[in-house]
Amino acid sequence: MATLELKNINKPSPRPVVPVNYIPLTGWYYEFFTRVVRSGCVKSTTLRTIAGLDLPTRGQVLIGDRDVTYTPPGDRNLAMVFQSYALYPHMSVRENVAAGLKLRRLPVGEISDRVQSVAVKLDLDPLLDRRPSELSGGQRQRVALARALERRPDVFLLDEPLSNLDALLREQVRGELKQIFADQKAPVVYVTHDQTEAMTLSTKVAVLYDGHLQQLDSPERIYSRPANRFVAGFIGSPQMNLLTLKCQGNSAQLGRVSIKLPNGVSTAAATVSLGLRPEDCVLGYPGSADTEKAVVVSGTVFLSENLGPNLLISLQLDEERTEESVTLRSLVPVGSISVGDKVTLLLPRDRLHWFDAVTGDRIDS
Repeated sequence: MATLELKNINKPSPRPVVPVNYIPLTGWYYEFFTRVVRSGCVKSTTLRTIAGLDLPTRGQVLIGDRDVTYTPPGDRNLAMVFQSYALYPHMSVRENVAAGLKLRRLPVGEISDRVQSVAVKLDLDPLLDRRPSELSGGQRQRVALARALERRPDVFLLDEPLSNLDALLREQVRGELKQIFADQKAPVVYVTHDQTEAMTLSTKVAVLYDGHLQQLDSPERIYSRPANRFVAGFIGSPQMNLLTLKCQGNSAQLGRVSIKLPNGVSTAAATVSLGLRPEDCVLGYPGSADTEKAVVVSGTVFLSENLGPNLLISLQLDEERTEESVTLRSLVPVGSISVGDKVTLLLPRDRLHWFDAVTGDRIDS
């Protein structure tokens, strides 16, 4: 089966912002690969470059052992699913799914067998004689997927295929996608700005910012070991706490609490960035934790947001409100906290993330 490899792809933008800058992504094999970035940050441009709709100014696109950088799109054996479904409105579901096979002049019997097979897999069998206008959004998306699957391509490309669906339907189709592509013996490249899709669907995730690759890793590593402050703040909901703290020797000052920097981390800078995910903050009380394992901070709750199973609380540390004061956000059980309450939080030392305050790069190993 094919692999997909991008070698130092570069695609300058005609605008003064957001080029694709030397993106090296290699060795995708049987993987569901997701590119997650903010809207307008070249994710679709790179996908179009893989498909051959745009040409890079530098670098190579390789499928298997073939260099397809300048190969026409129709000769790359790719299948692409678009955000807008791109179905023919005057054709039935059966005709939409079969359209690509007819263009390739496959035998009628083989076309019929392929269409029937993929229709059963995607639960489209009862809908084959309907037109797109008679289908729901989720059904139309399944038709677009069926049209891609029946091609049996070397690489699947998906450009924000769920963005037009409502929240409940998006969750349903996302689960179906994961099951469908788990059985495909081909790389899947999926672009989205929805981090939930990226984290739940993928075996590997690339995070981009302004056309630059920030981190390429498994979803688990992206979440637990973000490479820099941008990745840390972008991945995760609620967003990670990112605090700029003053340094004193090999310690950082969080309110009235001094936190020793991890072994091997030293900085001559006056400040350092501390990252802490709200779900890692534990509700406690003074004297309830081993200070070797957790940092203990206390403060006053000034905001409480009900998320259903949890409250997201914002805590002002116990000190005067100055420019140097910080706010922590933490998840706690519903009903346990109210605005104005004095609380103590335990911050596990092994869950703290340290970043350079200037470059944003991770500084703890």
